[in-house]
Amino acid sequence: MNINLIERKITKKTKAIIVTHLYGMPNDMDKIIQISKKYSLFIIEDIAQSHLAEYKKKITGNFGNIACMSFYPSKNLGALGDGGAILTNSKKYFLRCKSYANYGAIDFRNSDHKIIGINSRLDEIQAYFILEKLKYLKNETQKRLNLSKIYNQHCNKLGIKVISINKNSKNVYHLYVIVIKNRNLVKKKLKENGINCQIHYKIPIHLQTAFKHLNYKKGDLPVTEHLSKHILSLPFYPGIEKKKISYLFSKLKKFIS
Repeated sequence: MNINLIERKITKKTKAIIVTHLYGMPNDMDKIIQISKKYSLFIIEDIAQSHLAEYKKKITGNFGNIACMSFYPSKNLGALGDGGAILTNSKKYFLRCKSYANYGAIDFRNSDHKIIGINSRLDEIQAYFILEKLKYLKNETQKRLNLSKIYNQHCNKLGIKVISINKNSKNVYHLYVIVIKNRNLVKKKLKENGINCQIHYKIPIHLQTAFKHLNYKKGDLPVTEHLSKHILSLPFYPGIEKKKISYLFSKLKKFIS
């Protein structure tokens, strides 16, 4: 999110600012909070990729009215299957969300549904698994931070651009993303050598078919579109062997030169 462009997009219909701390990197929350207060807007934080990430030593998810987090298995705090949670300090929002996730009733034994809801309850097995993994989250996060330093050193030697770290922020590196030319060719060559990389994300949201009705066209978000064509997520996870890291960057050196 380009914070300097937020105010230009605000209209009479605007209700909230949705802040995604992408790849584990927190946004500049001071400026976003200032804007939200100026225009009386809600802040909804998407912390699906930023468990324990910090802005000015305050953990993400504590800045907005509501925070949404994912427990998808690949997340820094992942369950066995799909799952998620909503965080808020507001009892009103808590009860509203709980009701919506339970068919529209606060209690499943309540026969009177106040709103139209859905079935979105986290099952007991997933909840128990998450509670156990919470014990290791800080340690696993530190492993990611240590690993990122090794990757940074390799990228610096090869002159590879990486996603920059925002000032006053602690990135928890849900993903390690580089920005390179000939991304598709490099990805193909790496796969041929047994290295699987991913693209997060190939088609920007404003160009997705689902949002065609908003009448965006190519060129409307040039920075986003440029990055979508050049970003590549490298294999990155706690426990990856040093020899695999060396192999990865030896091949990268060969293919980007």
